[in-house]
Amino acid sequence: MKISILGLNDDATFFLERSNLLRKNNQLEFFAFDDRKKQNHFKKKFPNLKAPWNLNEVFESSELLLNFSDLKGLPESLSIIQDNKINHPIIDFSPNKKYSIKLFNDSSISQNNIVHAMSPGRVGITNNQEIVKLPVVLNSHIHSDFNEQTNLFLKKLKIELKFMDEIEHDEVLRSNYYLPNILLFSLAKIMDQKSKIISNVLSAEFIKNIRELVNVNIDGDLVEGYIYDDLHELINS
Repeated sequence: MKISILGLNDDATFFLERSNLLRKNNQLEFFAFDDRKKQNHFKKKFPNLKAPWNLNEVFESSELLLNFSDLKGLPESLSIIQDNKINHPIIDFSPNKKYSIKLFNDSSISQNNIVHAMSPGRVGITNNQEIVKLPVVLNSHIHSDFNEQTNLFLKKLKIELKFMDEIEHDEVLRSNYYLPNILLFSLAKIMDQKSKIISNVLSAEFIKNIRELVNVNIDGDLVEGYIYDDLHELINS
């Protein structure tokens, strides 16, 4: 089964590691597209990943598309999907469904083959469980025939779906992904600024450890008009 991937991040790591863990690499072929630096990094780390520079090679004969792109890159990913006339099932892992579902609905992409799933990498879902419960936002347009490939993919990786509504999903991502990462980043920045008043090495190791906790994807997932307003409401609630 050939799987196409747009975007390489913690979500890609989750599924590639899951395939390795369950020894499904002979049954699942992953082909990914991203910038060359990320492609080379992931190819070295995961022997079950192919990362051709040609988009046609990524999509040709594919049975399922996993969209891992960040929110700022989502419009470009949708353009790629539309320009390449992708008509097979799509699982989208965008961290804010209020934003991403609107973009999908406003596009010309068929709505009856899209699954809007929670990002396992952003919220730290562990893949060493016997059965992984993956939350998804219910899509009333899904047609069972289009989900045959999706169901097969999830079955091979022993992933079961847990349905939730859009509001509940976005609340989980705000509290478990956005807010902790923004607070950690802000804390490290403030500590760094204040420590330099006394010494460049004051708390340097501690600040370094805090920065290493920050998810590198957070900047690409901050979209004005959606995330900022939601975080302001959460902080002041």
